[in-house]
Amino acid sequence: MKTRDKNLQEYYMTCKDYFVELDKKDFDFWFSAYHSTLRGRNRWILDVGCGTGQVVDKFTHENLDAVGIDISPIGIRIASKRTRGIFRSSRCK
Repeated sequence: MKTRDKNLQEYYMTCKDYFVELDKKDFDFWFSAYHSTLRGRNRWILDVGCGTGQVVDKFTHENLDAVGIDISPIGIRIASKRTRGIFRSSRCK
């Protein structure tokens, strides 16, 4: 793996400050603009790169089944505390 890619992967896997700040962003504005595109036509939502789980959180409040996956165990821990969605950490090799 290239050094730059490895450094970026390590950053997202270990930098708690990034995810704390991400969780503070005005997510509602962004989400409202893309809601219909993200929602799809069935009850299942897969959010790849879910970060702190904001998309999953919104969709579970609409009684949809949502799964979030992210490279960062830190992001997954934050996401798991916020909603009843399903979250998994997926480490790249």
